[in-house]
Amino acid sequence: MFCPYCGTKLFIDESDTVKKQRIKSDTYRTVEQGWQYVEFEKYKRQYSLKIKKGIALASAIIFVLSFAFCLIFHPVRRFSNEFLPHDGQIQVTVSEVWCDGKNLDAAIEEFKAMGFSNIKTSHQISLLATVVRGFGDSVYHVSIDGDSEFIKGDWFDPDAVVVISYY
Repeated sequence: MFCPYCGTKLFIDESDTVKKQRIKSDTYRTVEQGWQYVEFEKYKRQYSLKIKKGIALASAIIFVLSFAFCLIFHPVRRFSNEFLPHDGQIQVTVSEVWCDGKNLDAAIEEFKAMGFSNIKTSHQISLLATVVRGFGDSVYHVSIDGDSEFIKGDWFDPDAVVVISYY
């Protein structure tokens, strides 16, 4: 036992009834603490489940919005050109990204094979590009009729100006 005022341990000879009462009170306190622990664990489990559901819902919303964004903004250009009649036009079989880093002669032959007749080259001098890519005719930019962001499947006139810039 401890003094309620100063907290020092008191040495009191306990009688049997006092010991029984102390044991009962200790047992009751232990059981009560056990129930509190069980209730705390139950609350913690419910809270954790709510957090997991919230994260799953937020992830689903982000996924749906990302998918909708991709459908709305990216393929519009591709789908709108795909189903229109293309009388006398050429469908590009490569994208602008494909041309980056290719050999100049290979790129010219590719565009000639597609049917383009107005192909122009533009030589750029850059010390950094020479150091990074080495010597040689390496394509770094292509535009067809002023469009430098063409993708595979786009349609252009056969006499559109194709400008191939290289280092």
